[in-house]
Amino acid sequence: MFSKDSDGKFSEYKGKMARLDKNGNVKHYRGDVGGIVNALSDLQNGSQFANDIITRLQSSENNFNFIVENKEVNRVQVDLGLGNGRTGILNNNAYAFQVIEQGKNVVSYSPFNNIGSGGDIIWNPKTGIIGLGHELGHAYDANFGMLDSRRISINGGTEEIREVRGVYYENRIRQDLDKRLRPNYSGPSLLDGNKNPIYYQGILPTIMLLGK
Repeated sequence: MFSKDSDGKFSEYKGKMARLDKNGNVKHYRGDVGGIVNALSDLQNGSQFANDIITRLQSSENNFNFIVENKEVNRVQVDLGLGNGRTGILNNNAYAFQVIEQGKNVVSYSPFNNIGSGGDIIWNPKTGIIGLGHELGHAYDANFGMLDSRRISINGGTEEIREVRGVYYENRIRQDLDKRLRPNYSGPSLLDGNKNPIYYQGILPTIMLLGK
């Protein structure tokens, strides 16, 4: 577990939530930090699909911060690079392909020096590791500029593309953990006729897609 220093560099976290041995090495973490570390470990050990997502995020140049909130809704808030907020849709590069497809002038949206964005992964521990896995899926998409809040027609209803993909990621993790699949997000079924998770690719570049 690493934390960012005042100079912007990362170093192993040894703050008040870390239990150290007599040599100053981390034995384990307590509190929210310990909860996140344990949940990530459980995901990696229990689901190869989740492990692939986590490994790719760990190797990313974008920074993702974990925040524990005991509220109803988990979410990922992408980093606008503005210093004063982490919300929004079009004016951040996590939604690059949405901007491009809508015919917007990409130069008008800042920053676009890189495709993709880091952000905050906000997790309520009451939703367990599967709830965290869903948000890690959103973080994965944000990292590659693939978040997309447009709605598409699917199974007789409509849903946001980001949630179609988010539920797909969640259900792949559920399959690895031998859990019942989640049928929908808030509306239509997100399972196909064979009760398998629907994988929405759309216009996304195949080089940036996590393997089915």
